[in-house]
Formats: sequence, C-alpha cells, structure tokens
Amino acid sequence: MAVGVINIEVGGVKRPFRFKYLAIKGLAADLNADSLEEIPAKLQNVSLEMIESILYHGFRAGAEYQKMPLDFKREDIEAWLDEDMQFFKPAIEEAKVQLLAAIQGPKSGTVKGSAAAKKP
Repeated sequence: MAVGVINIEVGGVKRPFRFKYLAIKGLAADLNADSLEEIPAKLQNVSLEMIESILYHGFRAGAEYQKMPLDFKREDIEAWLDEDMQFFKPAIEEAKVQLLAAIQGPKSGTVKGSAAAKKP
C-alpha cells in the first residue's frame, strides 16, 4: 500500500482514500479557504456536508493516485453514508492526520528535494 493511502470498503468496493494536496485543495475550495491555516477554523463545527466533502475529495484523490477510474460521483457519498455510517471514521481520522501534517509542515530533517536537503 502506498504511503498516505488507506483502503476502505464502501459501495461494495475497496477504495483507496488519500488526503494529500489534491484532496486538501478540493476541501479548501468547498470551504472558501484561501490558505491551509484557515481550514481548521472552518472545520470547528463540521457539518454533514463537510463530511461528504472530505470523503469525496479523499476517495477522488485516492483513485487518481492509484490511477483507477473514478467510478462514483459526489452524490454517491451520501448513499454510502446512508448504507453504513461507520466507514467514514477511518477516512476522517486519516484526513485529520494528513491535514495536520500539511499545516505543520515536515519534521526537521525530513525535507525532500529542497535546496537545504541537497547540500553536501
């Protein structure tokens, strides 16, 4: 399994869920957030629509990352939740972890590809 991807069975299929840049960008647009730092404040009171947004963007990003066809629409998230509300818990936890990592940035000494990391 790829780093930052969890597989969750939903809609009768195991689907990859990934909450990195692509998903965070989609969520930020839904929240009308202009920066990473604005997102947590806007998620203080998470609405049902925001849960759907987090799930949609995470599953969409997971499918794109795994180069899988996007075989669902945003509206399908609501139907999946209506069938089984338990599946969203690991997805939301993964989203929290990845969003926090994006806001806090890399830990000291873990920057890859930066000018600092390339110094001899």
